[in-house]
Amino acid sequence: MIKRIELINFMSHEHTVIEPSSGLTVLIGPNNCGKSAIVTALQILCNNPKSTYVLRHGAKECKIILETSSGDVIQWSRKKSGSPKYVINGELFDRLNGKVPDQLHSILRMPQVQVDKESFDVHFGEQTSPLFLLGDKEKAAAQFFASSSDAIRLVEMQDRHKSNIKIKKADLKRISKQRDELITANEILLPVGDLHQQAVKCEKTATEIADEKKRILQLETFVDEISALKRRGDQLDQQTAVLEVIPELPKLQPTDALNGFLEAIQQAQRQVTVADAELKELSKLKPPPKLEATDALAQWMDAWQQAQQTVAISDAGLKALSDLQTPPEITPTGELSKTIDVLQTHQKTEQALAQRLQAFADLPEVPELESVKPLADVIDQYEELLANQDQQTKLVDLVDASLKEIEIEMEDWLNANPQCPTCGGEISKDQILAKSGGHVHA
Repeated sequence: MIKRIELINFMSHEHTVIEPSSGLTVLIGPNNCGKSAIVTALQILCNNPKSTYVLRHGAKECKIILETSSGDVIQWSRKKSGSPKYVINGELFDRLNGKVPDQLHSILRMPQVQVDKESFDVHFGEQTSPLFLLGDKEKAAAQFFASSSDAIRLVEMQDRHKSNIKIKKADLKRISKQRDELITANEILLPVGDLHQQAVKCEKTATEIADEKKRILQLETFVDEISALKRRGDQLDQQTAVLEVIPELPKLQPTDALNGFLEAIQQAQRQVTVADAELKELSKLKPPPKLEATDALAQWMDAWQQAQQTVAISDAGLKALSDLQTPPEITPTGELSKTIDVLQTHQKTEQALAQRLQAFADLPEVPELESVKPLADVIDQYEELLANQDQQTKLVDLVDASLKEIEIEMEDWLNANPQCPTCGGEISKDQILAKSGGHVHA
């Protein structure tokens, strides 16, 4: 049964939707309101005749959409240029050359009755035409009634009906088998919901396990780092124990005498070099004749022996000095001395301010005065003292801030210079800030 008819740009209908009732449906309206166009639309949908006249003026395409109570949807459409086409349940049919799709009449069951070469439309009656067969020729009416009473036609219809029943039974069997298969598959897939929940839980557990593995790797890394730090601490403890056994470095002696001794050694080395060159040249000479006077030669030999002794002493001194380490480079301490002076100045200022604040704190309470003016004077003085105290407090805060900055600078300098550049001894902030004189050179 037809459930819904929709016309779009069809003849006089721009967009019309008709939903017939389950019983008899009657369309009532004035002339030229489009009643006959609905019958024409159904005729065109069922038979697909020539229909170039049905496109609404100014439109590019017209459509007829029909829905049945069984859920089938049939759409017929045509454009200004081109042939009509059908869309039946989403499947497109075009290039029909005036014919209709085979699925159409199996859905609508409104075909024309074929009798020999004649066809009779028993489903539609036009408004301007007489009743069915009354306006046709007697021959056509005779052919129709003859064919309708013909036993051969009835047998053919019966055979066709049996064939349709057979086909429907086969379809029913096939559909029943598909239904059973789907029921079986559905029963098999019933645990899928629980499996899905378990899979979600497993994925969540796997994620948690992966996170725990990452945490374990991090903890193992931390353990390795802690072990390395512990080994490094043990090494430092061992180095500290070894360094504690090493005695303090000897005090550096004045180097003036050593410099003079080195200059004497260098001069002696130059003399020895000259003497060796002279001996080398003298060795080339022939033996001198015997001389009676040997005083000059004896004096020269004595000088040469003294030079050799001097060279030996110089070699021993150089050998002893070669074992000494290079003296440390003396870093200028002017900036450190200036910082210490500034720090001591700020400390003295802070102590003076603290004494003043203590003096203000020990002031006795103001006695009661009979006269108001002395009391007002005292109040003015007290307000001045409070103002001075606020100023002194701000000054103390500034001094504290300056002290903190100086301490930070001093800590940075001490971190860069853990040893005294003059004596090589260790220095610390406590030694520098000590009131007993600070760091004492070793």
